[in-house]
Amino acid sequence: MPIRKPISVIACPKCNWQPSGQAEWQCSCGHIWDTFATAGKCPVCQQQWQDTQCLGCFCTSAHAAWYRNIAATDTLYVFNPN
Repeated sequence: MPIRKPISVIACPKCNWQPSGQAEWQCSCGHIWDTFATAGKCPVCQQQWQDTQCLGCFCTSAHAAWYRNIAATDTLYVFNPN
């Protein structure tokens, strides 16, 4: 049986909403960027954010909790407001 590598997923730990990869988060310095492209670090002022607010459920969670590996056979239920 072949070994399946886990799939990396970025999703809200509370509602499973997945970010689009677009610049949607705003730093206190005013810069807007994709926080997951930099692991929560603003590329302008270098502020390292420990928490991230979900744009689906608006809850705040530890930034590190958004990153997960799931087995290829697992099901991830995604919140989609559209």
